[in-house]
Amino acid sequence: MFDVQFPSPWTSPLPENNTVHCEYYPCGLPGRRPAVIVLHPMMQNFFLPRMICRYFAASGVHALFVKMPFYGERRAKENSAREKMFSWLDSLLAMVTQGVMDVRRGATCPV
Repeated sequence: MFDVQFPSPWTSPLPENNTVHCEYYPCGLPGRRPAVIVLHPMMQNFFLPRMICRYFAASGVHALFVKMPFYGERRAKENSAREKMFSWLDSLLAMVTQGVMDVRRGATCPV
């Protein structure tokens, strides 16, 4: 597994959220192989998406686990930042837009 980071194409008021954090699980087989992008359910525990990525990698498919906006390393680290985050979350459309743009950029990431 390799950690992958890249800037989000959408900028939010929370600096921690503007870097996309991913985990890349290569299958280890030579040549061109299929790949999937795995997203997590709305919970803190990333056990399930990591298990799915390991399954794909063991089956000959590369997997990229993309952590969605405001989860994991993208969460606010202090209370004042949390207040900014929740005021921005009022615009759910902006959060969903950022997530979609992050996944699209992850799909084109040359790993």
